[in-house]
Amino acid sequence: SHSFSFPNPTNNNVADHLGLPPLNPWLDVFLDFDQGANYAIPGATALASLTPFALGKQVSWHLDLVAEVHNRSSPSHLTLPTRRTSEAQPQKRLPTVQSLHDALYVIQIGGLDYRTYYSDLDYPPEFVSDTIVPLVVEEIRTALEVLT
Repeated sequence: SHSFSFPNPTNNNVADHLGLPPLNPWLDVFLDFDQGANYAIPGATALASLTPFALGKQVSWHLDLVAEVHNRSSPSHLTLPTRRTSEAQPQKRLPTVQSLHDALYVIQIGGLDYRTYYSDLDYPPEFVSDTIVPLVVEEIRTALEVLT
């Protein structure tokens, strides 16, 4: 029962409905992620030109988590003492390699891209449908390819 969520905080409602635990936000570095991670950022978009926390950045956070999980599962991984103490620091709880494969991944993004171009930037609907929609779809498709 692990899940990983990209951009909409309401995805925790979906997880709750499915009986999954709520997800800790990825940017809170003091929390554990053994049940999954929520990469959602209010105001996130698919297109990087609109926000620094676009879908591509959130996918890179997930890839960082995956790399950390794989590094910890390797036999050469050790918990090293910190500079201030000779005691090893407790490791943050992470999902297992298997749970990464079995997890529910939820990606809900793109609507804010359309609204921003149409309402906030005052582009005509034809521009949004002919230009922005294909760009957003391509960004989501690329993210899915990277994640699989």
